[in-house]
Amino acid sequence: MEYIEAGKFLKKKRKSVGFNTQKSFISAMMTTDPEINCSESYMSLIESGVKSPSVHLLDLISLTLKL
Repeated sequence: MEYIEAGKFLKKKRKSVGFNTQKSFISAMMTTDPEINCSESYMSLIESGVKSPSVHLLDLISLTLKL
């Protein structure tokens, strides 16, 4: 349940800061770290609460979303 709520929060926050698509969000993260390996399908799994991101990816997500 915690992962589902966290995923919903990330999706809502992503959209509220102007990243309407996962592709644009991933592109923004890649400007910070061009070596990340994150696909739209993986972001979808994170946002739906099925997967949890690595610590490094979570840091990039929070940095990009200004959390």
